[in-house]
Amino acid sequence: MRCVCLQSVATVGVVRLGDSFEARPVMFDIPAGQTALLDVLFAPRFIGEFSESLSIICDNCHVRHLTVTGMLSMLVAVAC
Repeated sequence: MRCVCLQSVATVGVVRLGDSFEARPVMFDIPAGQTALLDVLFAPRFIGEFSESLSIICDNCHVRHLTVTGMLSMLVAVAC
């Protein structure tokens, strides 16, 4: 089955989930009885807990609503 990740803002190959998360791939195929890997990058700009929603819609009309959550408790400055 072919699936697509939906969110309000999508760029080529990446779905932006608010300011702190990105998910990829945007489209993927899942053979019957198999699974697929969805990479989620968490890169917040400030300390706090963050949560965003994501919907995955497949060509067989299955819809999954997911919530990703992450927490940043400390920022570290790196000097170059």
